[in-house]
Amino acid sequence: MTHASRNQRGAILMEVVLSLTIFVVAATILHGALSASMLGVGRLRQENVATDLAVTRMSELMLAPDVIEAEGPYEFTDDEGDTPEWLAGWSWEVQLEAVSTADPEAPEMNEIVVIIRHESGVTRTLTRLLPVPPPELDTQEEMEGGP
Repeated sequence: MTHASRNQRGAILMEVVLSLTIFVVAATILHGALSASMLGVGRLRQENVATDLAVTRMSELMLAPDVIEAEGPYEFTDDEGDTPEWLAGWSWEVQLEAVSTADPEAPEMNEIVVIIRHESGVTRTLTRLLPVPPPELDTQEEMEGGP
């Protein structure tokens, strides 16, 4: 075996080791980037669900503005009182606050706040101003304008 062939084999071995090292580093970086991307997609999905739930709950409240009350936090449940699997870990809360204005001509307003939370830390808040509904008349006399 000549001295030149030994050097050539050593150089080839070094090239192979260097190539493998570069490959492992590149694969590690790629794996980290893909993992971060997947976590971001999962978080984005949860934020979309939170937004959908907040809009749905606010829409339900706006359909019956005369019965809006501060309530919660409650877990989401179906008609039977069970929590569907896809809603596990989600809760909702409604806050109600009267808004005062400097203008005496302005109608009375309530600030309605719907808060949706997930146990992972995702939170979505949706706020709307709604006019205070007129008080209901309790008796037939009041409806007829009597004393």
